[in-house]
Amino acid sequence: MSSASLVILASHSSGWLAINKPTGVLSHPNANGRGSALLPFPYDAKEEYYHAEDGNYYLIHRLDGPTSGVLLIATNQTLAEALRQCFEGRNVEKVYYAWVKGFFQKKTGTWKHLLKKERGANSVKMQVGGSLTAETRYKCVDATRTPLGTFSLLELTPLTGRTHQLRIQCAENHTPILGDESYGDFALNKRLKQSGLRRLLLHAYSLKIPQYAIDVQAPLGADFKRWA
Repeated sequence: MSSASLVILASHSSGWLAINKPTGVLSHPNANGRGSALLPFPYDAKEEYYHAEDGNYYLIHRLDGPTSGVLLIATNQTLAEALRQCFEGRNVEKVYYAWVKGFFQKKTGTWKHLLKKERGANSVKMQVGGSLTAETRYKCVDATRTPLGTFSLLELTPLTGRTHQLRIQCAENHTPILGDESYGDFALNKRLKQSGLRRLLLHAYSLKIPQYAIDVQAPLGADFKRWA
């Protein structure tokens, strides 16, 4: 595998490796071919793998393009299928961090929503009011007051794996993620850009699959810490 911008967080001789995906990079190429993809190799959309000279790299799950953090890949199909089943069976523990608008009086809690998926020509967006259950535990771990407003740092543990789940649930609870161009506070985002924000402040911090002794963390970068 070769990509100068990728950081390998951990790997194992059984055939898995964990990458710290940068913000703004797609987990896999779009159908229209736009945007920067994770690896510079041909991609098989049906089998969900990149084909490189040294072998295949199977995506086990995906992160939104604007989201950074832990992304798991396998180098053999048998392991890939087994790890994917862990995700499908919800036998994976994931933790995200997000800077959001607002202040939390209740420091911990659980969000539950029913969502529906709406497909556009080249995009997917989630809406409230469907039949797809989305559930997330949250914990407010920090807060800061700035000239632009009060912001909180949340630790988010998704208990389900819906598309854009964390982004839409934060927005529905009136605490949109900073820099979210789909579900966020657009006026605030414009002011934040003028102050140097260049990304969605959502980061996949850790991923655990106890069955395979996988326990990986991707440290928060300077673009997160500057808001504390």
